[in-house]
Amino acid sequence: MRKIKIIKKELAINILLLTFVLLILFIGTEIILRVFFPIPTYAEKPYSYQLDPELGYKLLPYVKYEVQQPESSVIVETNKYGFRDKDYSMNEIDNTDFLILGLGDSFTFGAYVEENETFLNILEEELNKQNVNSIVVNAGLGGYGIIQEHRVAKKYVPIFKPDIVVLNYFIGNDIRDDHNFNKSDEWFLVDGYLVASESRRNIFYKINKNLNHLYIYKYIKRILSGNPIAYKIVGLIRKNKRLTIDYDQFTKEYSPEMNEDWLRTRNELEQLNNYLKSKNIIFVIVIIPSQPQINEDVQKLVALSSNMELDDFDFRKVNKLLEEFCNENDIILIDTTSFMEEDPVRYYFKLDGHWNREGHKLAGKIIFNQIINKIQNVKK
Repeated sequence: MRKIKIIKKELAINILLLTFVLLILFIGTEIILRVFFPIPTYAEKPYSYQLDPELGYKLLPYVKYEVQQPESSVIVETNKYGFRDKDYSMNEIDNTDFLILGLGDSFTFGAYVEENETFLNILEEELNKQNVNSIVVNAGLGGYGIIQEHRVAKKYVPIFKPDIVVLNYFIGNDIRDDHNFNKSDEWFLVDGYLVASESRRNIFYKINKNLNHLYIYKYIKRILSGNPIAYKIVGLIRKNKRLTIDYDQFTKEYSPEMNEDWLRTRNELEQLNNYLKSKNIIFVIVIIPSQPQINEDVQKLVALSSNMELDDFDFRKVNKLLEEFCNENDIILIDTTSFMEEDPVRYYFKLDGHWNREGHKLAGKIIFNQIINKIQNVKK
């Protein structure tokens, strides 16, 4: 009996020593990573947003702050409407030859590029080079879906009286954004930062947010981010569960849930089109492709994480749906997918997934080339 007690005591001591050693190794590794291998972090100034009963949230007017991510650091300034644009007097609006109102999410907003590098700014520059005295208003904001963009149009079309509304449709998450906004459009501010409502914050979100303070965790995520084995494990865990909407939208055969989500977004586009037609405003939809559409390696990872075969997917499915919708409703469609897939590394940030400066430059010129003839035929 005494021998058993001694063994138990030694075992307990060994477990404590092992725990102590592992803790020291963990702390030491964390310190070494922080000191010698720092990771540029995503940072945004607090108290930049305000809650809005119609849109959920929007940026405050006249704020200026720096936004950082691992590959870029830029300054954001807003005008009196909270847009990332300059102020326009009513005299400027009334006397310009041509005015375009740009709607969209973080791509349109110009995430991680300077204001003068956004594709809407490039479009404005190209128009003015052709002696088309133009104003292109950037009303995009990160996280907005088609529902919010429709509401932005209804609110600001009477103010700016645009000749064209350009809605920039990001295939990566616009349907998901509409799904979430429809489910719950509640937002709140915590210590000045915008936070989604509790219904949109699950336990995995909370765990990830807390662990993300650790460099060890960040490096592990980097290692696993492109690892097929990790994606396969995710696929097995998610077996028999609905795919994430971002992937589900690429399946060849839509589930009832996915069909409902697409029809919701389509309905918003149709309502917006009817509103713009009633105002004699030309409607243009620009397709912004997501990584699974232009990168075959990412497509394979999507299939693995979905526990499905590549043949089960059509990564141009949404493009085809939008093309069909635009043809039926006499809407101009500009699809940038084929241009962006020529060299994704050149046009996208490596870690973030948004267009970089080159991507914005290309997009601005694509849109210009597609609509310049239409613009020249429009009379103020």
